[in-house]
Amino acid sequence: MFKWVFLPGNERQEEELIRNLNISPLLARLLVNRDITDVESARKFLNPSFQNLHDPFKYFSELERAIDYLLYIRDKKKKILIYGDYDADGITSTALLLKFLRKWGWEADYYIPHRLVEGYGLKKETLQKLNLSEYSLLITVDCGINSIEEVNYLRRNGLEVIITDHHIPMQNNIPDALIVFNPHLKNYPFPYLAGVGTVFKFIQAIAEKLNYNLFNEKGIFELVTLGTLGDQVELKDENRVLVKHGLKELINTKNFGIKHLIKKAGLSNYSSFDTKDVVFYLVPRLNAIGRLREVKEAIDLILTEDENIALELAEILDRENRERQRIKDEVYNSAEELIEEYFRKENDNVPIIILYNENWHKGVLGLVAADLAEKYNRPVLLGRIEDEYVVGSGRGVEDVDIYNFIKSLSHYLSRFGGHKSAVGFSIEKSEWDKFYKSAIELAWKLWGDLDLSPKIKIDAKLDIKEINSNLFLDIERLSPFGPGNEEPYFLIPNSTVQDLYEYKPGKRFNVRVVDVSGTVLSVTGFGTTDKLQNNKNEFMDMVVRIHKGSFGGEKFYKFHLEDFKLADKAKINIQHSKREKGRYLINVDNDIEKNLLIEKIRKIKKEVIIVTSSWNKEYWQFNDLTFISPWNLEKNLDYLEKASLIVWEDAELLLSINDFVDLYEKYVKNLKSHIFFITLINDEKTFLDISKLLNIRFIRYSSKASRPFLADLRFSKNRIKEEETFKRINALFYPTQYPFKYYNHLVFQSPPLLLSELRRWTKISKHSYLFFGKDEILEAYKRLQEKLNTLLREEQVFFKKNALDFLLLLQRGRLSEIYSLLFYYEAFEPK
Repeated sequence: MFKWVFLPGNERQEEELIRNLNISPLLARLLVNRDITDVESARKFLNPSFQNLHDPFKYFSELERAIDYLLYIRDKKKKILIYGDYDADGITSTALLLKFLRKWGWEADYYIPHRLVEGYGLKKETLQKLNLSEYSLLITVDCGINSIEEVNYLRRNGLEVIITDHHIPMQNNIPDALIVFNPHLKNYPFPYLAGVGTVFKFIQAIAEKLNYNLFNEKGIFELVTLGTLGDQVELKDENRVLVKHGLKELINTKNFGIKHLIKKAGLSNYSSFDTKDVVFYLVPRLNAIGRLREVKEAIDLILTEDENIALELAEILDRENRERQRIKDEVYNSAEELIEEYFRKENDNVPIIILYNENWHKGVLGLVAADLAEKYNRPVLLGRIEDEYVVGSGRGVEDVDIYNFIKSLSHYLSRFGGHKSAVGFSIEKSEWDKFYKSAIELAWKLWGDLDLSPKIKIDAKLDIKEINSNLFLDIERLSPFGPGNEEPYFLIPNSTVQDLYEYKPGKRFNVRVVDVSGTVLSVTGFGTTDKLQNNKNEFMDMVVRIHKGSFGGEKFYKFHLEDFKLADKAKINIQHSKREKGRYLINVDNDIEKNLLIEKIRKIKKEVIIVTSSWNKEYWQFNDLTFISPWNLEKNLDYLEKASLIVWEDAELLLSINDFVDLYEKYVKNLKSHIFFITLINDEKTFLDISKLLNIRFIRYSSKASRPFLADLRFSKNRIKEEETFKRINALFYPTQYPFKYYNHLVFQSPPLLLSELRRWTKISKHSYLFFGKDEILEAYKRLQEKLNTLLREEQVFFKKNALDFLLLLQRGRLSEIYSLLFYYEAFEPK
């Protein structure tokens, strides 16, 4: 259970943003909640542009000298060695700089250490193994800021050094390099660049010196985006500009390696990417190989211009990712077992988790620490034994600076590094007990009074009836989301569960909720549905986030359920009494859905009247409802005026456009009741036409129209044998009473009298069969005459014409004609 924290906003600041930027109140609130409070900052945030990137020459005076030296060694044909890191940020940083230098005529190689053998960063032992005499310059990417001794060693051996790194300097003095290019130095205005972002700024400066427009270069921003999102840095300022642009480039990348990595991740049909697609599906495939062994294949994947090689390398990285996941699960489960004992030893409320195990795989410690920190909402340090050292990784949580915490204990450590939310460290085994005791004491001192319960920060309240395209546009303008610009969370108050469907029991489900106005919303949830099932008849407040998806060229928005609790009944009554009357257009896939919808709504609204034709009554499950024919509204005005809810079914199918508008304007428009226009037609244009015509609220209730199988067994010569087969598989035989349940097989032993009737029945079956002959068609004409005798005179005219046309189609038409009509209705044609 999460603790709900309502972000307060700031009314004065929000009004200023609304007035100066002409944005919605909701978007203004979301900006203020993200500490974007002044007009100019908000303008830049909402319109991320390359023009807003900072000028590196303004802050790093040494750039001129460093670039001059680069140009000198290019002219002299001297070689450069790029020294990188083995995670996604380091891999993309290395590849980006290597591609750029080679394109512009520099001779460059790269070296990335083996995580499990050599560890992170510049180390003298590693450098001694390299043939440094080949090179005149070594450039670090994503490492080097604290490598003072190693840089001195390189310079004594005749190499100049350029440091590009984004990690925090551990001490006041920095390496004696040609330039130390780091956003934490020189009062650079945005210190939160990733390693690859730092490299980008460095080559931006070189490109400017070369009079080249780097921003037109293809293949750069995909790499910057992969590395930036992989390192989970703050998505504001320059990072926002780079990632916003890079996500657009990534979807149409020409890089063979990245393209095949996208295919392996199952994203090739997406028409746009968001940050989570990259973080959860692409980054792990780049990261995995470096957690287990050398990363050469990952660099080759990015650099190769041979599509067949790219495919082979993508398969290798995908395989390594599966192995990484298996190892991670093993370590995670092992750590969970130790945590139970750890809490017994220390205290359930201990504000940090510190564990080590000699058998844990070094390559996944950071991943497991991150998962545990998220689960227990407190910082986690995990280590493993390597010779005489405990080597490990740590991850922090909100309100906790894990880097400064570990820095305060640096007198115990052999090495450490990182940033606010993630650290790496090593410590001699003999120092472990003292380190452990001091770390626990310091954690209590720093964080003992912190509320470390899991929290959801709620940006705003959102009534279901307020959900429209403008909301989605605001969400789109706020993206891309990540650290510093988290996805907004919304409180949807006073809703009840209408129905639940489990896609994967215990893992994923869909729930339809309805508020006091009768407005319906479909929400996806993860986990079990037990708690929802137990409270399905209660009013609940729900916290949701909105996710934009895309597939096959289509874009859509989904609501994800994050948490819920029982609503305050006093507030429900107040809001219920103040609600506005509404007009709503609702699509249902079949009559079972329709009845479930009305069943839920009747718990709120008791006086419900159904406006439908006489022949549609059998498709309503309730015997106690009042039914009124649309041709008989005038005679039933007293009933209509007393109703709290009027449900008008199939209006667009039963009436011409002029008749429908005339009846609506004359008898319905000025009623105080809520009115639901329910239709089985799943057609966007029809919905929009009707909603514009009547100025009513548009809601799509059914998330996806089903398309059942329809087989043609009309006039079959093997009727007896086939009928026995259908009986053996428990098929439903029409005509019979409408069952209000789903079947696998439905057999039409007699023709339905209307196209709408055929459609209603096929919607409750996976497989339907037309299984009638001449005798049954003749019998259907007799049924038609009997039916007419039960209808109003106006209904008779409509029913007779449509039934005769449809029976003629069933008698002479091809199956393809019948099938196409099942899924295409032209609404408001003259009847």
